Amino acid sequence: MSWLEKGGTATVCYCKNVNKMQILSAITLDEARCLEDIKRITGACTGGNCAVMNPSGT
Repeated sequence: MSWLEKGGTATVCYCKNVNKMQILSAITLDEARCLEDIKRITGACTGGNCAVMNPSGT
């Protein structure tokens, strides 16, 4: 199963509480074209505590 087929509420960034649908929305609706665009629009990958806050510890 590809990443696109998995549930839309799956958390992608735990420290900023960003889910997959927010990432896909940034790409499709806000026309994000690169990781920097996605980070700017959603805040994902900007907190630095995902490994600590992720329930799996990674």
